[in-house]
Amino acid sequence: MPALVQQAIDLSNAYGPYTGEQALVYSCEDIVEREIPSRLVQKADMYQVVANIAELCNVDAPQVQVVRGNPSGLRACTIAEHNTIRFYGMQFPMLTVLHEIAHVLSNTGHNITFRNNLVSLVRQQSSVQQASLLHHLYVGTGLSVDPFQSLT
Repeated sequence: MPALVQQAIDLSNAYGPYTGEQALVYSCEDIVEREIPSRLVQKADMYQVVANIAELCNVDAPQVQVVRGNPSGLRACTIAEHNTIRFYGMQFPMLTVLHEIAHVLSNTGHNITFRNNLVSLVRQQSSVQQASLLHHLYVGTGLSVDPFQSLT
């Protein structure tokens, strides 16, 4: 696994315009998605998937917008002041969906609150293996995160 941590650090350099913290979060997620791919959520299912997870988290379901493409290369973004998640494309890895829901839950950037929420969501909605790897990469790259809980 040290090789994966180094890959995440190296990959974070490709996220030029982002802060170091944000770039590391993105690169850790990219490594997780490459090593343990999550299921793809189709556009037709997106609204219900987001609503179901929001209900389980006891928050108001955000408005979901799905648009064909984005010239900036973003996969998705959260517009917190409008409680909206915008997805660019027609299908999305569950990890991307959970990333945006973590923004809704934490109402922050990519800080420790966001990371804790994302690890928890991945553990609950995707897999313990994915959540464990994400947590390991966060810790290995120097990003703060609460201790991993492997049991419910």
